Amino acid sequence: MKHKTISIILPNNSFAMFHLFLIIITGCSVQSPIEGLYELRNDKNTTGYLSGNRKGIEVYINHPHLSTDGWKKADIELEDEGGFWAFFDIETAMDTAHAALRVQGKEARLPLGARRGEFDLIFTIEPSSQEKDIIHKIVKEEDQIRKSNLDQQKKFWSLQQHVIIERNPAADGDISEEKIVGYIDWNMEQIDVFDSNWYTSTPQNFAQEVEGGDLLLIFDVEPSFQGEKGLIRCNVITRELTIPSSSIPSSVDRRLYIQAPPLDLDLQKYKKNAEKEAATLEFQWISDQAKTLYNSLESTCVSWKNQSILDSWLGYRFETQKIDSGCQIEVIPDPPQHRRQFEGFIYPDGRVNHKKVHP
Repeated sequence: MKHKTISIILPNNSFAMFHLFLIIITGCSVQSPIEGLYELRNDKNTTGYLSGNRKGIEVYINHPHLSTDGWKKADIELEDEGGFWAFFDIETAMDTAHAALRVQGKEARLPLGARRGEFDLIFTIEPSSQEKDIIHKIVKEEDQIRKSNLDQQKKFWSLQQHVIIERNPAADGDISEEKIVGYIDWNMEQIDVFDSNWYTSTPQNFAQEVEGGDLLLIFDVEPSFQGEKGLIRCNVITRELTIPSSSIPSSVDRRLYIQAPPLDLDLQKYKKNAEKEAATLEFQWISDQAKTLYNSLESTCVSWKNQSILDSWLGYRFETQKIDSGCQIEVIPDPPQHRRQFEGFIYPDGRVNHKKVHP
């Protein structure tokens, strides 16, 4: 086995080495593990076919984000678990890449990202009820559709600016509600993010790294407690973004998307809304945690019964003093930043007030 490196023109018009789909088998001659025609289905739609015979395997894929140029001969690698890998050329908006499709049982996976399982296209695979001549006719007739899809992908990346979208389930559970939470200018290599979780007061220059099929964007962001940076993984093929919680893909990673910006885009409006939402959530959190914090303070109002409680208040410091009814805790953001803007008091009765309304 060896790795193949292909050069792709990235969105900022600079060249970078793009290790896509990772593995190629060379000089490999393996008898086909399947016989006949099989359908590949993605999201209940037929997205491609596998054709196997004694001469080997051919693959056809027609997906909105990538496709083969008709039928493609595949190199095969068998697995001990009973599955196999099929390796073949595939067309993307950036360039021709070498795909690796893993087939096992009734599932086929096409890895698109650098981290295992993160941006896989997942297909169900089952024997086709169509005749071979009909399938070949379908493949031929879809030629213009494939070209149109690739043209749309190229047009998307040629825009040079995209908005970052968060999709949340709607009330009916079916249609996602979309919310703009950021903006990327690939040409200027700048990014803005704004929601209740993080924020950039002005567009930030990002450092860009390439890892497999992903672009890694690294930039300054609030909140930051020890100079840590924001990190976004952007998969070029799927247009999906991940804000990773660790080096391994996890269900707690935040998933976002990029889209073409609307004509009436008003970034300042979205940023102001993000500030208001963050302030509301911050006050709510402080109100919920105030009693626990107060109860951890000694009656002398000087020391704490449990220092570990302060760890959950990262980004704040406290000034305490004794008053007639007990202890008063002054909460001070240190330093003030996104989600750490509240400055005020916690009273013995559990009340929380901003400093400006302190009696």
